[in-house]
Amino acid sequence: MSLDHQELTDIGFEHISGKRDRAMNINRVQSAKQIGDKLPPPYPNGWFAVVESRDLKVGKMVSVDALGCANLAIGGSVSGSCITCPFHQWRFNADGQCVGIPNVATVPAGISIKKYHTMEVDGAVWVWHDAEGRDPLWKVPEVPEMKYMSFRGRNEFMINAHIQIGPSHVRLQFESPLGSLLVAQSVTPLSPLLQRVVTRVFTPNYNAVFGAFTVLAEAVQFKRDVAIWNSKRYVSAPAYVRSDKTIRAFRAWFMQFYSESSISLKQAMQKPLDW
Repeated sequence: MSLDHQELTDIGFEHISGKRDRAMNINRVQSAKQIGDKLPPPYPNGWFAVVESRDLKVGKMVSVDALGCANLAIGGSVSGSCITCPFHQWRFNADGQCVGIPNVATVPAGISIKKYHTMEVDGAVWVWHDAEGRDPLWKVPEVPEMKYMSFRGRNEFMINAHIQIGPSHVRLQFESPLGSLLVAQSVTPLSPLLQRVVTRVFTPNYNAVFGAFTVLAEAVQFKRDVAIWNSKRYVSAPAYVRSDKTIRAFRAWFMQFYSESSISLKQAMQKPLDW
């Protein structure tokens, strides 16, 4: 039970009428959107969900689209602990070193690809990004209760906004008369101003119906917010009232995830990250 049957790029643009030129009109609205002033860097340091656990099969490769880079290696194969590039059939081991090139007896030294810290938690595989190239400064904590829960469904949305719509990882755990419930949400920037938000719901087997209902309810509620985010403009120094103090606190908290080498919005628009 989710909104997976809808076109993700349509959600939040229901006010745009017409069928024949709908896609063109949506693109026009997106292009005309006012970005705002003095936006923070689009790619903070941290963990980002890049692929669903259920989509990652043993011995298979999955292409990844995240942080401004779409992996060109669509296809390829896995052989033992090595992966083979689909373009030239070069083989790379788990350390990123090239260990085999067709028709070449000895692989030249120094040929390698980047490798990344990863972890699997909350039904997704997460990749560590750090502008300074540092090892992970923290890990996404695991939940012991997860081993007693099963996946009940997911919702996915595309949002045309800066990543500061929320943290890259949010987890909510509930204990209610209806039973236990865990909601895990990830925000992954696909490009500087395009976020993929995925919510996954888990419950024990005895309250699967409660989990399915939560998936549907979350989809309905979140869909209302997408239309607002899609037209939202970032203001570096907005006018606050007392009830808005949490906005100021959230922005201040978020700044800790940037560092000296974090690229600006302009830099990200001109050149993707070197993955």
